Amino acid sequence: RIFTFDDSGLQVTSSMPITAPGSRSDREYFLAHVNADTGKLFIGTPVKSRNSGEWLIPMSRRLNTPSGAFAGVLVIGVDAKYFSDYFSEVSLGNGVLMVVRNDGIVIVRRRGADVRYAIDISKVPAFQRANAMRAGFFVSDRTVDGTSRIIATESLVDYPLAMRVGTSLDDALAGIGKDKPLYYSIAAALIVLLWSGASVVTGLFLRQRQAHREILTAKERSDRLLEENQRAQ
Repeated sequence: RIFTFDDSGLQVTSSMPITAPGSRSDREYFLAHVNADTGKLFIGTPVKSRNSGEWLIPMSRRLNTPSGAFAGVLVIGVDAKYFSDYFSEVSLGNGVLMVVRNDGIVIVRRRGADVRYAIDISKVPAFQRANAMRAGFFVSDRTVDGTSRIIATESLVDYPLAMRVGTSLDDALAGIGKDKPLYYSIAAALIVLLWSGASVVTGLFLRQRQAHREILTAKERSDRLLEENQRAQ
């Protein structure tokens, strides 16, 4: 799903029928580009589409006039279910899988059948600890829901995102007594292996590279359309 918006947030082009017209100038994916021309793809907080009502992950780029002034935004909306459906194939018991931005905004989080998008965990101690490391694991009893978990984390190279996997400490240490230190290491190693399987999810985000190329192609078309629209006005 590809959309373009002019400098006032009004939709100019769309790969889908426009059923909810109106300005999108209040959207994060729009505001992120108004005063900043980073030249980078922005991964926005998941939003409910005003057209379809579905959760989408907006990935956007700024559009400029020939002189470099802000001309609008081009957005690709990725169906968030694409990620949560994959998560449903991984059984973790009381464990958690999530993709989270470096600022603490959760792109998708799954615990059992409970799937959540766009929650802010920036103040949660477990997030803050995990965010301080590029990769690794630790034991935390200060998670979003208060469950003690062994948490493994890995940051994506090209994006401000991390993949997190957490398994319940009770599940990992069930039936274990005096040898807890040894089994902490074993359980942590198992989580890292589990993360290796779950890291396929990060590959889904790497598909953004293809989306990025599509954006650049669409951006060229949008630049021409915006220029023609401005001349017509």
